[in-house]
Amino acid sequence: MLDWVTIAALLLWPAAFTVLHRPERLQRAEHPEPNADSVAVIIPARNEEHNLPRLLSALAHQTRPPDELVVVDDNSSDATAAVARAQGARVLQLSEPPPEWIGKTRACATGAEATSSQLLLFLDADCRPSTTALEALLAEYRTHNNTRGRPTVVTVQPYHELERPYEQLSAFFNIVLIAGLAAFTLPRRSAPKGAFGPCILLSRECYERGGGHAAVRGEVLDDVALGTRLHSHGCRIRFLIGGEELRFRMYPNGLRELVQGWTKNFAVASSRTPLSVLIALTSWFCGAALAVRALTTGPIAPGVLVYLLYAAQLHLLLRPIGRFKLLTALLYPVGLAFFAGVYLRSLVGTYMLRRVTWKGRTVTTGH
Repeated sequence: MLDWVTIAALLLWPAAFTVLHRPERLQRAEHPEPNADSVAVIIPARNEEHNLPRLLSALAHQTRPPDELVVVDDNSSDATAAVARAQGARVLQLSEPPPEWIGKTRACATGAEATSSQLLLFLDADCRPSTTALEALLAEYRTHNNTRGRPTVVTVQPYHELERPYEQLSAFFNIVLIAGLAAFTLPRRSAPKGAFGPCILLSRECYERGGGHAAVRGEVLDDVALGTRLHSHGCRIRFLIGGEELRFRMYPNGLRELVQGWTKNFAVASSRTPLSVLIALTSWFCGAALAVRALTTGPIAPGVLVYLLYAAQLHLLLRPIGRFKLLTALLYPVGLAFFAGVYLRSLVGTYMLRRVTWKGRTVTTGH
């Protein structure tokens, strides 16, 4: 007979599929058409000398090259500006921002003001586009702006490349980050809000209508705030996963960087997550924890089965998101415990200390 722990875990198991259901991928343009709109690629960069060579080389070899390419050096302490200039990019250098400007908002706003193209593509420095990525983004933009009444913003969460074992600890964070915007819920929400920060493509007219990054300059989650503001000003948001066209590697410099990076966002992110999604995610996490407990509290066979159901489900959810190993799913209690610890750290930093640290800056959360 099944004990209550196993039964509860089984009942909570489907919750994950309601918040992350078949995310759509950015696809290579099958029949690319000439795009008459000019495109400016704006790269906010702080201490990105190790990432820029790969990104700028990829942009230089696009099948549809950008009309303008601007790297905004956000008061870096490394050779970010020199590396960007050496590869032919136009470089704008900023001093330390005023207190009201948080994160990369000032760099993005400065880049937008310094360009004149009709379309703006904000791209993080750690992105790894394929040679056809810009063409694919423009095809997606053209399709949805030709067929919809409202202007459409295309935003992409890149496929997560992972090269070292500690990076596998990002598994649960990736799921929560993507699910939190309610872009791939079941059933689909009619108008999810927010945006994926690493890649945002939109018209200048739409950007200015929403006030641009200046309007969200004090937001820790500037991407979510910007997307929400654009939506409220009449722009539709089109969410995609990068797939083969756009990838990135988030935290290549060690476990400390990974912890700081996820700490910066997650307590604030949970306050912006729709309540239904938050309840579903919390239920699923509880079910996953109960599945671990079921290994020791009831009959061994049902306990092992429900544990493997959660491991298989996690592996299935992670496949389109990043290069996560099967072993990561099989050992998911490690990742779940790590997620809980970092989330607690984020709560303390955000709501008690009211500050978090990222890339050498102390960010005041204002909560």
